[in-house]
Amino acid sequence: MVGCNSQSQRSEKNVDSANAQNSSNEAVNSDEPPKIVFIENEYDFGELKEGEMITHAFKFSNSGGSDLIISDVKTSCGCTASDFPREPIKPGGTGVIKLTFDSRAQIGYQNKTATIETNASPDKVFIRIKATVRK
Repeated sequence: MVGCNSQSQRSEKNVDSANAQNSSNEAVNSDEPPKIVFIENEYDFGELKEGEMITHAFKFSNSGGSDLIISDVKTSCGCTASDFPREPIKPGGTGVIKLTFDSRAQIGYQNKTATIETNASPDKVFIRIKATVRK
């Protein structure tokens, strides 16, 4: 009986040790950097009438292991404005970056980009809106 009990205790210790190791591996994975993943990186509005203001919401998620912080969204033109979350996005969390395009005095094909600066790697990603503006 003593032999069985000591074997059982050793097995329990091995299981406890394995559980502790798995817990420490999970902690290591939580140090994984954030990763911003967009459902779509580009949106085409098609044809617009000059003077229209249009907005598109780009949905994204943080598929990394730590908080995603968006520090800035820079647009390529003064005719495009951005709105983005200022609070950290937790791992597995989602968010939206909105780009609003003002088509006043923007006749013809328009191709506008926004540079998203984050704490992820790579630290800059791009989204794009397109439209053809008619008078």
